[in-house]
Amino acid sequence: MMILRLAGVLLLVVACSGQGNKETFWFGGPFRVGTTPLSTLPEVSGMVSSTENPGVLWMHNDSGDEPRIFGIVLPGRVAAEVRITGASHIDWEDMARGPGPQAEASYLYLADIGDNSARRTTIVVYRIREPKIDTSWQSRRISISADSVERFVLRYPDGARDAEALLVDPRTGDIVIVTKRENRCRIYSAPAPHASGTERVLKLEGELPHQLITGGDVSPDGRSILLKSYHRVWMWTREASTSLASAMVGSGTSVPYQPERQGEAICFSASGDGYLTTSECEDSGPAAAIMLYLRAESAEAAARLRDVRLPSISAARLGMSGSLYRIRYTVPEVQRISLKICNAAMFTVMVVAEDSAESGIQERDVNLSKLPAGSYAIVLESTSARVSTMLEIK
Repeated sequence: MMILRLAGVLLLVVACSGQGNKETFWFGGPFRVGTTPLSTLPEVSGMVSSTENPGVLWMHNDSGDEPRIFGIVLPGRVAAEVRITGASHIDWEDMARGPGPQAEASYLYLADIGDNSARRTTIVVYRIREPKIDTSWQSRRISISADSVERFVLRYPDGARDAEALLVDPRTGDIVIVTKRENRCRIYSAPAPHASGTERVLKLEGELPHQLITGGDVSPDGRSILLKSYHRVWMWTREASTSLASAMVGSGTSVPYQPERQGEAICFSASGDGYLTTSECEDSGPAAAIMLYLRAESAEAAARLRDVRLPSISAARLGMSGSLYRIRYTVPEVQRISLKICNAAMFTVMVVAEDSAESGIQERDVNLSKLPAGSYAIVLESTSARVSTMLEIK
């Protein structure tokens, strides 16, 4: 167990373990470290930690925005808006950090790869040198000139696909794209070096036993790979001689994640000691929380993972069989709460409660016999916070 001070709040960090490819992972959390700036980033679909600007997260919006990224300083201040001259923004879905032409420089890769209807003949990944910004500024505007923007045009070998996850190998610069809507998401690669303006055919590397993959990232040292869906996050470890694509074998290790409203963005911290997630915002909804999961050294208290400022929630089936479940949660004070159950795409399929709750431990028994087998998220929203937990119905 560890105690640390983060963003001015004393937190209790405990550990969770899972068996990875060849090592064990433990993570504490989640910890709410900020919120997205709602007026400029209502639909965050890509996020990466900066190395050129300590403490900065780069983010961009989903489709419908201009070709631009934002430098965010926690807990959620816009320090810079960077416009990418000459780029287009059809459906940007992810971003990554990786190497480029200058060996000592850091580069950002921006993935215009979204294609809900699978109609695009080609997709594009842009590469720019990561800008340095003055974090004391408030929303300073910067432009990247068109001659400084590289444009990698890519084509799938087997027809158009919708994808939301971009991975870039920090060692080699290889690009990996993981699709979203297949029954088994597909892995495609484009090895470095990349030539701007030249169309290339991606290579199909394999499939994963997962659906609805919405984002991913590679740790700064290249040893760990993250992919996420709306409900879960998985991690793979990688040997030095193994490519990114070939390292993603099997289902990976499930690591901690509390499902978000429409959680599409995930990235490692700049030091690689944890990972951050955030969500798009629902129409007229509040700003999305930015959540941090920290790597821990042991599994002393694997059952207790939480920021002490947040409510807790758990669910368990009553009896060895049947469809009656008990949901147990705490709220810090009397306030309005909403308790609902969401499917794998985070659409609400059942409202359990919408009323006032007293402070302390609450329990509700709910019959889930009408829900088909599958993965569900139980979501508790209160006046001050939002938490969730997973439930598997077999």
